[in-house]
Amino acid sequence: MQDLSQERLAITDELPILLDVPTGAGKTAAVVLAWLWRRRFHSEKNIRDSTPRRLVYCLPMRTLVEQTYAEVENWLNRSDLAADVELHLLMGGALSRRWDAHPEKDSILVGTTDQLLSRALNRGYGMSRYRWPIHFALLNNDCLWVMDEVQLMGIGFLTTAQLQGFRLEFGTMRPTCSLWMSATLDRELLQTVNYQPDLSKIHEITEFDKVHPILQQRLEAKKRLVKTSTVLTNDELGYGRALAMEIKTVHSPGSLTLVLCNRVSRAQMVYQELQKLVNLELLLIHARFRPHERQELNKRLRETHSGIIVATQAVEAGVDISAFTLFTELAPWSSLVQRIGRCNRYGEYSEATVYWVDIDLIHKNSANPYELEDLSLARELLSPLTDVGPQSLQKISPQTKYPEGLLPRRHDLLQLFDTSSDLAGNDIDISPFIRETEDTDVAIAWRNWDGDKPPSDPLDKHYRGALQQNELCCVSIFRAKELLDQLRKLKKCAWVWDSLQGEWVEARAIYPGICLLLHDLDGGYSTTLGFTGDRNHRLCTCGDRNASRSSIISTKSDLWSKHLTTGLNSEQSTSTPFFSGCWRLFDCHNSMCNAFRSERV
Repeated sequence: MQDLSQERLAITDELPILLDVPTGAGKTAAVVLAWLWRRRFHSEKNIRDSTPRRLVYCLPMRTLVEQTYAEVENWLNRSDLAADVELHLLMGGALSRRWDAHPEKDSILVGTTDQLLSRALNRGYGMSRYRWPIHFALLNNDCLWVMDEVQLMGIGFLTTAQLQGFRLEFGTMRPTCSLWMSATLDRELLQTVNYQPDLSKIHEITEFDKVHPILQQRLEAKKRLVKTSTVLTNDELGYGRALAMEIKTVHSPGSLTLVLCNRVSRAQMVYQELQKLVNLELLLIHARFRPHERQELNKRLRETHSGIIVATQAVEAGVDISAFTLFTELAPWSSLVQRIGRCNRYGEYSEATVYWVDIDLIHKNSANPYELEDLSLARELLSPLTDVGPQSLQKISPQTKYPEGLLPRRHDLLQLFDTSSDLAGNDIDISPFIRETEDTDVAIAWRNWDGDKPPSDPLDKHYRGALQQNELCCVSIFRAKELLDQLRKLKKCAWVWDSLQGEWVEARAIYPGICLLLHDLDGGYSTTLGFTGDRNHRLCTCGDRNASRSSIISTKSDLWSKHLTTGLNSEQSTSTPFFSGCWRLFDCHNSMCNAFRSERV
């Protein structure tokens, strides 16, 4: 959506509720820059005043959040607006703690669906309960909510529509509106129980827009569709070898080949087989990495223009890359459209090729993580096609599946105004309004120590305090239990922090959301493969980025310095040295103060 259409969005009298344009047409730039223009530069004062002061950009995946944040930061810097418009990041492990400090300022919030919607529902994840009402008020007033890649949001998509209906019903002090963006959205889904929008308020690409040379090149991009000779059966090892060989055969030297698998284990397998076959730059991207490795991988992803990238759904939507050759396993139609959008994205090739891998759906669990009927429908739609360029895909409009989950109603919202917990200390669970399925992941960290158990004494040279977000790897509870079962046979165990006893204790039960600590030698994680569950994959402590935290404490001053700095995250600098990453007993704190005082004397 280049130039003309973007300008039309910026100067229109009223913003649309839906942006329905093909993938790769520049939706993000269109909305962000249009909001900036309308809020700060529009010639008519009434337009500037009626444009909300906060742009809330809501995305379903961390990868998309990180990329969008970087793009918006670049636009603000290039336009000399970084000092006038605040930019904040809201996703697990990277929460801007002070975005609400200046509600009178223009600001852009880029975050994940769970972080933003939980705050809009007065139950903000990862924050003090005493601040819930503040975020609730700020995110339901004087905001332009933008929902991107809504086909991946599940029930959260319908919740965003319901919330906009509630704002219109109850009223807000300042204008608050919502805009949804997707190349595969069934606009009828926007009509919910409490929200009945005017579906004519849609921004689409016109015939006049299509003559723009850049947009025309993207819309007319040729993408040949070929079915691979490799088929996914219950022999996953043989499948990985066969697919890697086929990828090697068709990869064009000097170009970029993107391989998308439905499961992390298969992506790891194909990646390892390719390592044996080719001497090329290889990159593996999925969600089972620790934040530090994931950030490095995302940076490499943006900088990679040749070689082979093996990935999961983490890059199927929103990631701004363009491959000459694309391999994708059979997936639901909306996912396939997004994946195909990563091939010849800019129309820079006269013709590119998309290879799709069929799946033998007879075998048990072969469809996971998707539904069997969704894959069967996608196969029916793909089979007769020979080209999957934007013009060809626009002719196909399968019926969209209604998201599963609970829809928040008026009484649900009113209940959330009471932020007190019940007699058992529990709060109202809002996750059914945000996610289609229950989150069953656990988090695992790996550390090095001497002895039988992790040290709980701050004087121990290996003591590192509470677990930090940047060392945690999210793992499915099933895969975590597999690894722990192996460890139990070897008389080893996982550890959890007992805050009442102030020490590490053996993890007796595993449940969703628990944070576990393993020894480096227990294995299960590779910095290049992510979580594997293989005990032969072990971290190298000597090269760990946190090695300085586990170094030997030689003086009392070193102990004090370590105490002060432990737990600093990306949002906190050494200008706030008195933040600690874990709770300390008062006596321990006093002894450290006395040690520091005597050292100073």
